[in-house]
Amino acid sequence: METWKADPSRCRIRKLPEICFSYAVKAAVLFLLLLPPSVTLLLFFKPAFADPDRDLSVAAHAGDISKLRSSLAQGANPNAIDPSGGMTALMWAAAAGQKAAAEILLKSGAHVNTPNNEGRTALMVASRHGKNDVVLFLLDHEADVNARDNKGSTALMRAAVGGHANTARILLTHGANPNTPDDNNGVTPLMMATFKGHEDVVRVLISGGANINARNNFGGTALMGAAQSNQAGIAKLLIAGGAEVDARDDEGETALLFASASGATKVIPLLISAKADVNVQDRKGETALMEAAWKGHSQVVQDLIGAGADPLLADNEGHTAVALAMKMKNGRIETSLRKAMKAAVVSGNRIISSSHIYKGPHNSLSSGRSFSMEKSPRPKPGEDFPFALPHPH
Repeated sequence: METWKADPSRCRIRKLPEICFSYAVKAAVLFLLLLPPSVTLLLFFKPAFADPDRDLSVAAHAGDISKLRSSLAQGANPNAIDPSGGMTALMWAAAAGQKAAAEILLKSGAHVNTPNNEGRTALMVASRHGKNDVVLFLLDHEADVNARDNKGSTALMRAAVGGHANTARILLTHGANPNTPDDNNGVTPLMMATFKGHEDVVRVLISGGANINARNNFGGTALMGAAQSNQAGIAKLLIAGGAEVDARDDEGETALLFASASGATKVIPLLISAKADVNVQDRKGETALMEAAWKGHSQVVQDLIGAGADPLLADNEGHTAVALAMKMKNGRIETSLRKAMKAAVVSGNRIISSSHIYKGPHNSLSSGRSFSMEKSPRPKPGEDFPFALPHPH
């Protein structure tokens, strides 16, 4: 084994600074290794990660005025769009209701109507979150109350989505159009509020001039949406406001048909009281009684029979309500329908008229959807028919 021998040259005084520097470097490296990684990044890479634009957005959302001014002084762009959230600093302030931050941003050159990647403006964001102080402030600074995002939604539509009645009232007072439909499905703010179950917003929209009988791209109305989702309070408002109870969509469906299919026990009595046609047939020849029998809604079946629904009516394929009940093996409904059929035959009280059947724009039943005993169920309340909804943000 080689033994270490002292080498006088290594101990010369002139080598001392080099030895000290070497130990200093090793000590520094060891120190950094012992530090948490986040601290090490901040010490060495903070200048590389500095982002005045992002800091500006964070400060705007938090309402940190000092940091907001500091970021602007460092050259932050008040109109920059945050790549992670697609929002400007003004939008972040609007979302959080930070009016003071919004004031500073506008004074610093922020554009009140600058859209984000989805075409939404600060006013739309504030309206979605019901930040009324900011909504009023932006409107006072020339925010476009009827601007539309990439899907055609307006600030009023965003307020309807969020259920903010006071926000909707403010927007209407400042000239918002209550009947602007979106581009995807032709849904109006009234339809949106109805589908979401925001009764207060519905009331505000009706008083603000919303067209109660407006149609979406599928021919659906707000009342159909209320019927499908069993929104009795909203249905009352719509009927009282002049909703067409027997209006048909493109498939010949009425509000009563939608209500019967979804088992809307709260809405059906309202529709019956409003003289809805209980024997109306859609393009496939189906009636409300058939829908209720197929879905197993026994209370709806009883309500319809009590209102004069004809159990002897058949659809385009010859199926009656009792046939559908038998198919679904629902003995209770089958029994009720057989009793009603017997009573109808004995009394001779039949209501069969070609006016009940929807023949469509070409006066032809053949253009309708095919029906079989294995037909797919109707969408449940909350699904995308008749109102396919945009994703709220």
